[in-house]
Amino acid sequence: MSTIRSLAIGAALAAASFAQHPTFPVQKDGSTSSGPASPAVDVFADGAIFDALDDTTLWVAARGYKARFRDGEAWFLPFLGSLAPRNHPFALRVARVTVAGEPLALRDGATPRRDGDAVRFALGALELRYDARKNGLEQSFVFASLPARGELRIELAVVTGLLPQDHGASLRFLGPDGGVDYGPAVAIDATGASIPVARVFDDGCIALSVPADFVANAKLPLVVDPLLSPTTTVASTSTHVLRDPDLVFDESTQRTMVCFELVYSAVDSDVYAYEMDASGNPIAGSGLAIDASTTSWQRPRIANNALARRNLVVAQVSPNNASPFTIWGRTRDAGSWAQGNPVLIEDQSVELGDKLVPDVGGDPHLFPPTYFTVVWERVYSAADHDIHAVQLTNDANPARTGGTVLLDNAGTWEGQPQISTGAGAPLPDASFQHWLIVWKRALATTSEIRGRSMRWEGSLSSNFLVSSGDTMQDSPSASTITVPGPTGQQLWLVAWEQGYLTDSGDTHDVMVALVARPGVVVSPVLNLQVLEGNPVARTWNQFQPRVASDGCRFVVAYGEDLANSGDLDVRVTTLHALPTTPTTWTLGLTEVRVAAAYLSTVESMHAIAAAFESNGGPSGGPVARNVRYALAWHEAGSGGTQLVRHRLYDGMTTFGGFGLLPTACGSPTISYSGTPALAMTIRVDTSGGVLLVGMPRWPTLPICGTCELGIDVFDSLAAQTQIVVPSDPALLGGTIGFQGVSVAVGEPCLDNLIGLSDTLLVTVR
Repeated sequence: MSTIRSLAIGAALAAASFAQHPTFPVQKDGSTSSGPASPAVDVFADGAIFDALDDTTLWVAARGYKARFRDGEAWFLPFLGSLAPRNHPFALRVARVTVAGEPLALRDGATPRRDGDAVRFALGALELRYDARKNGLEQSFVFASLPARGELRIELAVVTGLLPQDHGASLRFLGPDGGVDYGPAVAIDATGASIPVARVFDDGCIALSVPADFVANAKLPLVVDPLLSPTTTVASTSTHVLRDPDLVFDESTQRTMVCFELVYSAVDSDVYAYEMDASGNPIAGSGLAIDASTTSWQRPRIANNALARRNLVVAQVSPNNASPFTIWGRTRDAGSWAQGNPVLIEDQSVELGDKLVPDVGGDPHLFPPTYFTVVWERVYSAADHDIHAVQLTNDANPARTGGTVLLDNAGTWEGQPQISTGAGAPLPDASFQHWLIVWKRALATTSEIRGRSMRWEGSLSSNFLVSSGDTMQDSPSASTITVPGPTGQQLWLVAWEQGYLTDSGDTHDVMVALVARPGVVVSPVLNLQVLEGNPVARTWNQFQPRVASDGCRFVVAYGEDLANSGDLDVRVTTLHALPTTPTTWTLGLTEVRVAAAYLSTVESMHAIAAAFESNGGPSGGPVARNVRYALAWHEAGSGGTQLVRHRLYDGMTTFGGFGLLPTACGSPTISYSGTPALAMTIRVDTSGGVLLVGMPRWPTLPICGTCELGIDVFDSLAAQTQIVVPSDPALLGGTIGFQGVSVAVGEPCLDNLIGLSDTLLVTVR
């Protein structure tokens, strides 16, 4: 279809557009619902998760424990509840093995080898095996050969701060929150004959003894088989606290990856990631550990590199949740179980001070080079925090030497940095790709929001002011930049939380403003709750906005305290930019206050991602895009449960779509496919030879017999026509009509020469 005809249809849609919303199903306070949320995330549903950090170290994690295997040693850490003040490791090493009193030759420092759900150490005369079960580790000592027959004695050196207690069948090592249960052992030979194994603990050593007569008659291999499992005290909780989710799409696989923090103890957090399919269903077996070590990884953030089909997770990392804090990252390929090794991104060796609260932006371009950009808050002193950044290649290596970028080093307190999740579409070329980084600057009694844009290759705009005033402003968030609009403009939406005192107390609202490339505020600062026009919700607290864009519209996800009752929910409002002059803009409402998470629990720490952020499209020409979004959030329920959930959201108006008017006569039919939304593709086919297009007629115009014309025709198109709806918010609600016509002998109208199809009405969502 020609560009001129596309523009003509766009103009007709704009002339017919409207902005009326019908009545929707409502939730709790009158806000619309976006459909069911996912079940709670359970990355351990399929069993234990393995993570090889390098060739020498292997970690295994399950719901009730994690364990490290290195140098022939197993380091078992029972999960004693996220509120446990510290970890209690339980280290086991084979110290000595004797047969008939003679020691066996053992190999020191063996490297762990994974074999399915088992970890093996080759210790010379002995193979030590750990099978990872959901409820613990099954330890097996496998003897394929023996130099002699007689009593078999295995001595295990134990290093732990837990105190031993004999519980009959089990040997327990306990602390105030629980500990480790070293279960009864049994010896089994190749015929299946078995015998219980005597077990004693003395002077830091567990000794297992297989009677001489059983060993004498055993058919090899002979296996000695105890079980290690976690045990908790009655007063402790074994509930995982899951928090701080983030997520990103990958266009090539049509999957979304969600990462989150799992609080293992008060001094140790881990990070996991899983994938969901295009329908929002968690993919079985996709849960992997980004970090399951005893180094604490907190506040993970994720972005996508489309060229590499790879995601990068970054986190704030520390020993025991205490200084020094550094920034680390790890790549994971989309649609795959392939992960890179953890990578140090920034520590104190380059710029002094702790490095906190990182964020990361990705790149949807499909031509090299492409980069990740990581931003963070640097602590120079108590009163002086700065905003720094670095660009990384798609395998998380520094993009250039001397790569740390000082975005704001002003000598005042700057914090809470956030970067656009994507650099935007390379349309018409990569020079249109920019990230926007926003942050908070604290002043004496107030604060302000500042920003700076970065082009795809690292060049920077000036530091600019987004908003200031006599209020406290926090938690800024910037969308991905839009594609060039009808006048060539590219816009970001910036949102932040504003707090101020009123007669009724401390009030928090969400504020929004539009920023044009490279860094100019081009709209008024608007109160989102005033814009939404809900007088009841206007009196409630709204907080922590997070924004995303489909390249045309913007979605703001924010928290809300329902009736200021402590029942925190997550809402989304979809906005579009409207020009007021050639260089200034305001915001219009597309869909208002959709209830994304609205149970009678506390839902917070929400994140939002747009498919557009990883699908900027090919270089040059129009591009049809996915207008889908995904949200994830933390849910604090009854009984101490702390969960992560997710859901999908289509960033379109609820009204609109396809409709048919019964105007047919004769043989022509009409059919359709696609999504009639901004920047999306529709296809219209008629069995007649010509497709007419025009404004809908009401009432329809009778021609002859049952034939009726359902449109005011202004053009004709090919019988099979594909159309990309222009990325112009002025088209929202506009309706265009299509009708097929056949000119052939035997049709019922106009001297038996003309037949018409039903009229297809297409309303832009």
